[in-house]
Amino acid sequence: MRNKETIYKLINLLKGNGRKVSVIIFFLLISSLISIISPLISKNIMDKGFLSNNKWTVIYYSLLAFALVVIDNVIDFSKEKIRVALKAEITYKLFNKSFCKLREINLSELNKTNNTELLNNIHSDISNISMIGDGVFFTTITQIFNIIGGIIGLSIISWKLTLLVMCFIPIKFFAINKLTKDRKQMVNDYMLGYSQFASWFGDTLGGIKEIRIFGLFDKKMNEFDDMQNMVIDLEKKMTIQNSFNSVFDNTLQSFITTSLYIIGANMVFNLSLTIGSIVSFIAYVAYCINPISSLFNLGLVLASIFPSAKRYYKFLDMNSEAENNGIIPLNEEMKNRPQIKFENVFFSYDGKSENNILKDINFQINTGDKVAIIGLNGAGKSTIVNLLMRFYKPTGGKIFINEEDVNDINISDYRKNISIVSQDSYLFNDTIKNNICFYKIIEHEKFKQILKDCNLYEFYESLPRDYKIGENGCFLSGGQRQKIFIARALATNNNLIILDEATANVDIDTEMQINELISTKLTNKTMIVISHKPSILRYMDKIIVLEDGKVSDIGDHNRLLKESRVYNDILINR
Repeated sequence: MRNKETIYKLINLLKGNGRKVSVIIFFLLISSLISIISPLISKNIMDKGFLSNNKWTVIYYSLLAFALVVIDNVIDFSKEKIRVALKAEITYKLFNKSFCKLREINLSELNKTNNTELLNNIHSDISNISMIGDGVFFTTITQIFNIIGGIIGLSIISWKLTLLVMCFIPIKFFAINKLTKDRKQMVNDYMLGYSQFASWFGDTLGGIKEIRIFGLFDKKMNEFDDMQNMVIDLEKKMTIQNSFNSVFDNTLQSFITTSLYIIGANMVFNLSLTIGSIVSFIAYVAYCINPISSLFNLGLVLASIFPSAKRYYKFLDMNSEAENNGIIPLNEEMKNRPQIKFENVFFSYDGKSENNILKDINFQINTGDKVAIIGLNGAGKSTIVNLLMRFYKPTGGKIFINEEDVNDINISDYRKNISIVSQDSYLFNDTIKNNICFYKIIEHEKFKQILKDCNLYEFYESLPRDYKIGENGCFLSGGQRQKIFIARALATNNNLIILDEATANVDIDTEMQINELISTKLTNKTMIVISHKPSILRYMDKIIVLEDGKVSDIGDHNRLLKESRVYNDILINR
């Protein structure tokens, strides 16, 4: 993304708050006007008051100066209230956009990034981008008026001294220009380094059990030291650069002030300037040099914002499911009597035919069918489920529901019609009921029966109603988590159900209950089951056998046992 595009997007962030921006700028202009008047008041206090021995003039101008300070402070406080609200709205808008993007981003894109790294990048980028709501940006607008007013004030008092002050501006420009270039490189390096650290940290946290089991802590500690030292070194460099910039500013300002005092003293002694004029002149110098410093320093601030803005908007430009959304609504026939058909389906994650995971898949699932899909690891079982759920799109062929291409159907309506239970399903840190019902109102007796069907009722009754089960059900056993997933599927009352290794972590009694559910309450449902357990496979109307991404055979359990070598090998190696 080019800098112009980035600037345009940043400006657009402010457009929705035009009224707040206008009020802030108006207040800043008034503050700028007060600042320009203040040195003239100081000049009159000195020349017309103290040096003229006029007490009432001193009192008058002092009270006027005090009144202007009070007005300026009231204006500044009011401006800050509006600016803080503006920054909060910008931050909210950025987080809102990122959350909406995460909701619809293609899984193929999302899986390329470590979750911890992604969340860290989003938070870091939004923090940097929201700096456009900081005072430095709005103050920059009024600094231009301060510079103009300061130069006019300087010229009125002494054009010779004004020329002297102007000679220092190029020095400041070249120094800041060099610092800005260095800053951009530092920020880019820091963002890359911190992103790599976040990715490493997320990966390490995910494998903390293996690290403990295999005694890898010392090795990981060395990796931690290397990555943190790199990030800390970059932070030190940026902090030192900020300090250098501040020292340079202060030194330059002091040098100019010292020069003016020395040169101005000669002019006062020669009676070409008054003492009040020198005091005012030095004040106007601050109005010129400091705003110029602020304008140049804006480059340093932008050097932090631009890389974050580019990465943030690159994230927003990632492929989303909206591009794969259809306009056809799901009709009652699709909801109540779903029929699934895979026709010449190919799929590869990178879109290259030589890396196809699925190769020319063809099968049909009729209304009410109980169909199992089995195969060794890597055969393509979960990929078929992900394609059916439209988390991915086939690179070749089509998938139909009731003779309609699934990609032509509204994706939200389509997914609501499917209940899926898998090993990697997620439980929210909420109550059991909310995790099953997902905040839908279900009659008490019906909910009670669902719990009994899933062998959860006694456990549920033993807990307080507001008991939260922890992040991803961390306070539950593996079997209890799986029972909740199955209860969730029953609560939706959908007619298309997918069980992806749904009985992998349950005890024998629960497995028998699930098998009984399949043959009783779920008998009229269309079901797709991924399982290698004969106790479940014998309930299936047909079994699709996968080998190396292809359909090897289709038949029922008994026939495949007798006729399919691949089927028997899978059962033996399961």
